[in-house]
Amino acid sequence: MAAIDPIVPVSAPPSPLNGELTPEERKSRLEEVRRRMSMSTLTVSPPAGWVIRWARHVDAADIARLEYKGYQIVHDDPRNPRYKTAVRIREDGTYMIGDVILMEIPQEVWEFLREQETEKATQMVQAAESDFIERAHKEGVPTFERDAKGRVVKEHT
Repeated sequence: MAAIDPIVPVSAPPSPLNGELTPEERKSRLEEVRRRMSMSTLTVSPPAGWVIRWARHVDAADIARLEYKGYQIVHDDPRNPRYKTAVRIREDGTYMIGDVILMEIPQEVWEFLREQETEKATQMVQAAESDFIERAHKEGVPTFERDAKGRVVKEHT
């Protein structure tokens, strides 16, 4: 029977976490690693004045729609990134996870778009209500509005 070689411990190669850093640098580096590990990979902290979203980079129609609205693909400086993410920045300055890519839009433009969408939704609801009341009136069907307690507050005849 052949002899079994004893297990010989192998020392880890030198790395920034094995002693090339000062204790303060090591602590800071480990805190950053812990922070990244606790984050969802999709979590992003944009710089002030910007709003972000992830978009499917394989969906040209979605990218075109977002660009039309004012979004742009994030192209950051890999040496000095503006964004804090759990994902590393790519060499070309973009952030990608699987089939999604990070896009940004100025907050002022984003707020304007939200206001427009809210106004449009409100108008659509009001138009549906008016259309319903008008059609019911043409058919001779009474309609009414109720308050939170169920009391009739307005009749449409």
